[in-house]
Amino acid sequence: MPATAATVSEADGKCVHPAFEMLEERGREVRQVFADGRHAAEQATGKAVFEVRRHPLRAVAIAAGIGALAGCMAGFAFGWWAGHRD
Repeated sequence: MPATAATVSEADGKCVHPAFEMLEERGREVRQVFADGRHAAEQATGKAVFEVRRHPLRAVAIAAGIGALAGCMAGFAFGWWAGHRD
């Protein structure tokens, strides 16, 4: 019988190929990265909630400042775009 890259596993009878094994390993790594990211996001959310409850006025002031800055930037960009249209 000619040798091929794929072999048959004796335990479960499935075709085992190095590419399939690599894909399975990468899938496990991706799931682990997503789990770690979700855990980090949950920790950041918990910390943010704690800080907002601890300093509510500062949180409102920061949010208002960021909103004003974003509004100014959007207004400037729209004004620039509207002024340069032909």
